[in-house]
Amino acid sequence: MVTTLSVAGVLTYMADRNATAVAQDGMRFLARDVTELTAGQLEGAVRFGKVDIITATIQNLLDKHPEKVLSILVLDKDANVTARVGTSVGPDLQTLGETTKVTAALETTGDGLWVAFPIGTTGEGAASGALAVAWTDEEILLGLAEARLQNFAIAGSVFFVALIASGLFFRFSLAAPLTRVAKRTSEMTKGDPVSEIGSQNRRDEIGFLSRELDILRAQLHAAEIVTKDAHFKSAGFLGSSAALSMTDADLALTHYNDAFESLITAVGTSLIKNNNQTSPKDLLGKSLSETINNDGAIEAMLAKGTFPVMRDLRINDLIIALKINAVKNEDAQTIGYIFEWEDITVSGTNTAIIQALEVDQIRADFQANGRLKSMNQA
Repeated sequence: MVTTLSVAGVLTYMADRNATAVAQDGMRFLARDVTELTAGQLEGAVRFGKVDIITATIQNLLDKHPEKVLSILVLDKDANVTARVGTSVGPDLQTLGETTKVTAALETTGDGLWVAFPIGTTGEGAASGALAVAWTDEEILLGLAEARLQNFAIAGSVFFVALIASGLFFRFSLAAPLTRVAKRTSEMTKGDPVSEIGSQNRRDEIGFLSRELDILRAQLHAAEIVTKDAHFKSAGFLGSSAALSMTDADLALTHYNDAFESLITAVGTSLIKNNNQTSPKDLLGKSLSETINNDGAIEAMLAKGTFPVMRDLRINDLIIALKINAVKNEDAQTIGYIFEWEDITVSGTNTAIIQALEVDQIRADFQANGRLKSMNQA
């Protein structure tokens, strides 16, 4: 009996220790990945000082993980706190953010629960800002403690009824599932966020741990899909031979490709109102309707409300074919615009000349056998 009790006690201790270790590893894994993903979402807002967007984004993160996140703060390029939500945790979190801004790399505390990640980069290798999040594993540990107490009560009741059955229960119902969960966690760290995690229907700490890990798996899988989709769209946008530029809903330039930069280099002196702005970099964050010579054409195109919309911009001797399409979010709300530019000055002039010749000259095409093939209206 003493031997059986000792074995049961050892198995319970090992299961509890492994469950706690796996839960804490999962929490650290969640903290790093969610912080990195959120930092990527904040890059544009931090670059252009959109405090309301920054605050809304980190508040949304806090709302999604109210029991796992203590405090969140965002630093700008000058290491000033742009936005802060959550409870006060002292100056250490800001110090961690300042460190990651300088190193432009992921920084964590010793337990891995306070995480700081750089936001964007500058030309000097430093970050444009930093996101620092104070995570806590108290909720998970509390859940494990409650499940542990429940299991101890059940085990204590059953142990005196059937010692051997209790030993088998601990062996096959705790150790084996926990091993499977640990193995599945290892597979997740190696890049498999798709396969489901078993034992989620259990009402003990293993079930609790499995459900928490499955939530993490689903988040990682969703983040992977979004990242892949963003990579494909970014490659299509940046690699297009057409001159493309992207704006926000206020027409402020946010992104452009190499073809657009080549267009500005070629015709920017005529196309841009301010001759001192000769590079697309000079236009970033500025409204295209205000910086481009268009005599209100861009605003008129957008006022139609139907997309895509096309129009030729005539600026002195320059003819630019402009096509605008709207970018909408999942709620069908317009969040920006895609501008496609094409210099058709030469082709437009040639077409006009040909059309003028068609009016004054008789043209007829004949087949090889002398039969009339086609003719113009003249």
